[in-house]
Amino acid sequence: MLSTEQKVAAGSDYYVHSPSVTAHELLFYPLIVGRFVYEPGYHLHRTSFGNFLLMLIEKGTIWVQRKRERICAPEGSAVLLDCYAVQEYGSASGAEVLWIHFDAPMARAFVEHIQADPGCVSTPGDYPRIRDDIQAIYEDFRDGRPYEECLESGRLYDALLRLLSMTDARQDASSGIRKAMTYISEHLKEPLRLDTLAQAACLSPCYFSRVFLRTTGMTPHQYVLETRLRSARFLLSSTQRSVKEIAADTGFADASSFCAFFRARTGYTPSAYRRCLLCGDPHGKDSQA
Repeated sequence: MLSTEQKVAAGSDYYVHSPSVTAHELLFYPLIVGRFVYEPGYHLHRTSFGNFLLMLIEKGTIWVQRKRERICAPEGSAVLLDCYAVQEYGSASGAEVLWIHFDAPMARAFVEHIQADPGCVSTPGDYPRIRDDIQAIYEDFRDGRPYEECLESGRLYDALLRLLSMTDARQDASSGIRKAMTYISEHLKEPLRLDTLAQAACLSPCYFSRVFLRTTGMTPHQYVLETRLRSARFLLSSTQRSVKEIAADTGFADASSFCAFFRARTGYTPSAYRRCLLCGDPHGKDSQA
């Protein structure tokens, strides 16, 4: 379909798609995809459109209004917008933009995580590969190729994953968190202080705590306790080591503190948990922390 929107150049086209029930329930799915050439002075303001929008700036520059701030999106940048909320963007000098409206059961979580850092406008190092994924979706619709739902979903998902891991700072932080998690696993018997874990991650303690919570959903202290509990459950279920030995193996000061913690988290003492497993008690086996 050709656009009739004001300040959009002739020949600009877009294609509308209605996803299946399966796509609504399980997949990332395109709704509208197009390539527009914005003429100088183009301006769009919408209160809501009920999906999410990814724009790739192929030529020129656009601006995006975020609350009281106007953000510039130059050539080679990506713009990710929540179209369930107010959207306002335009171009003073003109631009060529490849864009896709999409949604998914997990789309909001993706968009909010990406927008948190570095924001709604970014210049990803993987821009050419992101563009290739969206370009392929656009060309499939433009050329009338048979629609392969999982293939298009995979392309869209890959593009969003690249945006999710696009900044060096995020990659460095993620690498640091993985190093800290490995350190915890390899030093579970030892006291695991925040500054020790931050040092293992090569991050400051404050930043490490913030990124660790965002990455794992737990504070470093909660993660250490969870890892100790899971390790203890494994040892109780797969070895004949004594409760005292397991307490030492998993970093507890003594058997008494280990037993109190284990019972508070599972509802069983370690010995009772082991007996339940031997008896085939599903509550003992499946008890969750």
